[in-house]
Amino acid sequence: LKSAKLSNNLKSIGEDAFRGCSNLDNIVIPDSVTTIVSGAFYDCSNLKSAKLSNNLKSIGEDAFRGCSNLDNIVIPDSVTTIVSGAFYECSNLKSVKLSNSLTNIDEFLFSGCSSLKDITIPNSVKNISDYAFKSCSNLKSAKLSNHLKSIGEDAFGFCSSLDSIVIPDSVTTIDIRAFYECYNLKSAKLSNNLKSIGEDAFRGCSNLDNIVIPDSVTTIVSGAFY
Repeated sequence: LKSAKLSNNLKSIGEDAFRGCSNLDNIVIPDSVTTIVSGAFYDCSNLKSAKLSNNLKSIGEDAFRGCSNLDNIVIPDSVTTIVSGAFYECSNLKSVKLSNSLTNIDEFLFSGCSSLKDITIPNSVKNISDYAFKSCSNLKSAKLSNHLKSIGEDAFGFCSSLDSIVIPDSVTTIDIRAFYECYNLKSAKLSNNLKSIGEDAFRGCSNLDNIVIPDSVTTIVSGAFY
């Protein structure tokens, strides 16, 4: 299957609907579609272009996982939910525009997107979950939401090109290994309302040359700056 023209009356794309269609190279999802269910385009390894519905509300778990030729994605502002691993291991993904209606960056959402160079997290987002950007090895810039509360376990672990991070004052928790082995990280500005820095949070950040721990911090767990 190399091409698929979808019905203009389609409401949802079901679980594993196009999974493993390795010759499919582009898809236009009509504006009638509100839901893409889990695994819908999993391992469509030649998919280069996906135009999403302007009325889409949710993208399911692993929906585009392993689409290793997908090079950009625009998530319309209608989307409120993207479930874990939706773009996991999209290794050629260079550009992502996120919905301004998202409140959570779910687990493994962009993990292994090794070509992604920068990301802007919209101000609607309150949490970056575990492993969200793990092993995005070319990620150089991450602009975080001004309403972010927490940065999860291994959220930016092994982002070896990341060279600076500003953690907004809304953040109270940096979880374990959040910036583990970000060895090109030279500058980290911490939240003035930060309460805790988790185990191994900045471990292996061998180019980090100074850090100011604000007075709000009451807990720094073992190995945080090892």
